[in-house]
Amino acid sequence: MLRLTARDFERSDIAPGEIGYDAFICHASEDKKSVVRPLARFLDKLGLRVW
Repeated sequence: MLRLTARDFERSDIAPGEIGYDAFICHASEDKKSVVRPLARFLDKLGLRVW
């Protein structure tokens, strides 16, 4: 599993099943409909588990 750090990706020893998701989308509530939901659907289609 790869995890995004401030500058780059680094290897993590935590199994994806232990985390429960692949991506967390932090957002402002006013962006939910126009930005967050389309992004979450796109990532889901790529096979990522999004929270």
